[in-house]
Amino acid sequence: MHCLSSTIKTLILLVVLGLVVPLTSSAQQVVAHHQNVWLDLSLKHKFSEKQSVSGLVSLRRNDFVADWQQSLVRINFNHKLSDNFTGTLGYDFAINFPYGQQAIDERFFEHRVVEQVSLKNTVSAWKISHRYRLEHRFLMLDETSLRNRFRYKLGLSHPLSIKGEKTPWSFTMFNELFVHLRKTNPAHYFDQNWAYGGLDYMLTKHVSVSVGYMNQYLTKPDGIRTENNHTLIVGLKRK
Repeated sequence: MHCLSSTIKTLILLVVLGLVVPLTSSAQQVVAHHQNVWLDLSLKHKFSEKQSVSGLVSLRRNDFVADWQQSLVRINFNHKLSDNFTGTLGYDFAINFPYGQQAIDERFFEHRVVEQVSLKNTVSAWKISHRYRLEHRFLMLDETSLRNRFRYKLGLSHPLSIKGEKTPWSFTMFNELFVHLRKTNPAHYFDQNWAYGGLDYMLTKHVSVSVGYMNQYLTKPDGIRTENNHTLIVGLKRK
């Protein structure tokens, strides 16, 4: 239980750092607030006990569902090194759209090469996960621009029961911090923070649906314009 207590404290600290530190980083920050809806489809196929391929299609809409924010397709090749440790090599393709009060000039494509390791363990009924991701981002603007980013995600999941009886429901929360691997101009390393809480429902042994709220806080390259996005995420997962 000491491990679980430390994990919860770390999760709270990450949320605080992700949401408070950016607010204090610049006295001139201009914050735009948006209401978004993300629709996610996640799939996974095992080739063996150790090798698998997984994918994600994410349709991300701004102003609830009125406008595009981003569309993303992901494919990962996973190798399970032990029961609790998995290495991943992946590729993302994203289309980024102008949206909201601080819109980019025009739509552009983005290619990402991803290296990732994932750790998981269980304390009592709690499932704890850590994900460390390195992204090499090729932004297809007027000229191709390469940017590198590190992401750390800490997640907790707990099944829900009624009067001691197990139900198909579980509660999930996570915090994910995004950091630039070089200073932007003006200099800052913080990119984004995602703080999420939601419910999962198991339809079958391999299929689940989820719904939850995520706060997406992100800083634009100028270090002044920021977004505080209130996001409803609805997901369907097959594993």
